[in-house]
Amino acid sequence: MEPTAQSRPQEQVPRWYLELGVYADPNLYLRIANCVSASGIEDWFFRDNERFQGKSPASLVQGGNLEPLERMVYYLESGSPS
Repeated sequence: MEPTAQSRPQEQVPRWYLELGVYADPNLYLRIANCVSASGIEDWFFRDNERFQGKSPASLVQGGNLEPLERMVYYLESGSPS
């Protein structure tokens, strides 16, 4: 049985993500990693995104504004249109 995002060890969360600060939730990163291409995830985190009002996902995490990322992951995991 393959481990789920909740049961994976924290070592699979890259250092650059954890260094974003106290709001860097490892479970959120693992859920995003299941939805976003592994080869482009770091670039995606640091690129400004119009869906997040021009902010990068990294800046949302640093500021503690995880709700837009959690909403995005919810829609991607559920297959519901946003």
